[in-house]
Formats: sequence, C-alpha cells, structure tokens
Amino acid sequence: KYPIFLSEIVAIVNEILVQNFLIKDSKKNKETIIYMIGQMNFIMIKQVFGSLLEDMSISGIIQVGKADVGKGFNLLMKEFFDEKVESSSVVYTDWFRNLNIYRPYYNIQYPLAYLIAHQIVYMLNTKQLMPEQFIAVLEAGASKSQYELLKSINIDLNNIADYIQIFGDSYNQLVDDLLKEV
Repeated sequence: KYPIFLSEIVAIVNEILVQNFLIKDSKKNKETIIYMIGQMNFIMIKQVFGSLLEDMSISGIIQVGKADVGKGFNLLMKEFFDEKVESSSVVYTDWFRNLNIYRPYYNIQYPLAYLIAHQIVYMLNTKQLMPEQFIAVLEAGASKSQYELLKSINIDLNNIADYIQIFGDSYNQLVDDLLKEV
C-alpha cells in the first residue's frame, strides 16, 4: 500500500542503479548512455511541460470557471521551444493526454520523484545513505506519510534546488561519458 509518489521514487532509484551498472559492465556503453540522456530529457521536458499545462488549466478553472488548454499549450510551446516547433493535433493530443483531471497536480510528482531518486542514488554512492536505511523505507511502506519516510533518510522536499543540482551533475557526467565513448 505504497503511496504512488513513494512508489515512483523507489522504481526510479532501481532504474538508475541498473542503468549505472550497465554503463560500468557493458560493452554497449554508448547505447546505454544515449538511452539515459534521452530518458532524462523526456522526463524533465515532457513531464514539466505537462505539469505547467495542468497548472494553467487548473488555474483557469479556478479563476474563470473554464480552461483554455489550447491557448496554454501554444504559450508553453513558444516558451519551451522558442517557436521552432510547429504543433500538430497529434502533438497536442499527446500532451493533453498527460493532463490528469482526476488528480490535480499529479504530473509534477513524477519529475519531482525523478529528482529525489537521483538524490537517493547519489547518497547511496557517496555513503551518505546506507542500503539498510533505504531498505527500511521500503519496508515501512505506508506505515508513515511518504514525507516522514523521506525525511527519515534526509530527503527534505524544501531542498529541491540541491536535488536539481545533483540531477544536473548526473546529466553532465553522462554527456561527458558519451563524448569519451564517441
């Protein structure tokens, strides 16, 4: 009975650990690194875009009783992609599919979980977090709030800027590793 947010964090930690293992022990480093960079781009661009679109839509409903998702979509496309990307109905439909009408602000949870997962992997790699401590969080499940469980391993949701830095460092290291492979 894990909360979805905590479940996402745990799943992403496992993905990152497996990907890191594959980079160290694989003869296909380049393919693995390209996959990881693509995944990081996808999550941080598409999910954050979707969460902003969701926020604009919910704000519109609260303020004027309706949302102009198309207008919000076009504004974000210009902001994110500097008008260099032409939107089509297929692209629009794909982005709109990400809106979660029944769970407001759900879309922002995945990129946040992704940042926290990178922080946890960093803490595991630098011995700031012992595997036993992480396993204790897994075993605790829903016995405490997910925020209390995260705080028990020194993950503070008020320090997101620090986690963004760790994510950026991980991303830059992958790019450097890829350049060495090429």
